[in-house]
Amino acid sequence: MDFKEELKMITEKNEGVLSMAIVGYDGITVAEYHKSGKKNPMIEESVLESTRMLKTSSKTFSDHELGEAFETVITTEQLHIIFRALSKDYFVYSALNHHAIVGKIRFEIRRRANDFKKAL
Repeated sequence: MDFKEELKMITEKNEGVLSMAIVGYDGITVAEYHKSGKKNPMIEESVLESTRMLKTSSKTFSDHELGEAFETVITTEQLHIIFRALSKDYFVYSALNHHAIVGKIRFEIRRRANDFKKAL
């Protein structure tokens, strides 16, 4: 599977998607696509910092026998960021502006999550 092409397809098909990436919880990016053609360092840094929070949240829910957390959406004044766990080692994220339909992008990611998992 060409991860970058899959991410590009989702990004280009949906209004408001700024960037998407498949990233390891160790911070190493497997594949990424940015609609503008270049990374936004502020988004990248925020995503990497958020991975610690995602791991902690998932462990907390699991420790309380509520199951693993597999999706988180963070909304700021400027954008939405969707995180979707693919495995214990990898997740996909998407940064969206406020023109995006968040539910539609969540659905697109969820629809492809199993294919991403199998290919990792």
